[in-house]
Amino acid sequence: MKWKATAIAALVLWVFTVAVLVLWNKKSDDAREKITLPEMGRAKVLSEMRGMLESLRDIEQAAKTNDYAAIAAAAHKSGTTFMVDDGPLMKIVPADMLRMGLSVHQGFDKIEQAALAKKPAAEIHKQVADILTTCTACHAQFRLH
Repeated sequence: MKWKATAIAALVLWVFTVAVLVLWNKKSDDAREKITLPEMGRAKVLSEMRGMLESLRDIEQAAKTNDYAAIAAAAHKSGTTFMVDDGPLMKIVPADMLRMGLSVHQGFDKIEQAALAKKPAAEIHKQVADILTTCTACHAQFRLH
């Protein structure tokens, strides 16, 4: 009787181990280009992305009340003057991702200029939408690891 319990336990353990190994080695369905960055570089890029999202949020909040000074200030925080400038990191990041990132920062510069010129909110919303389109395209093509 004791050997039956041991055999069943061994069989259950074997099935569990095989299942874990199969799941562990399963290929991802994520077809995006994987970009492996050093931890410090990854943290910088993710921090910059979060900052851009905060700027977009602040721009939209300020646009509700036509607060052009707040729109300009929020856009300025993510403009080209605040890009991550890390030489070694720029050698790892694919050229397309760098191009899209630069385009987004330039988009914030355009929003800042539009706000300083007190352009209609509709124009600022269009520029926000353009930035989001670029962000979406980049995230659809690349994934940080």
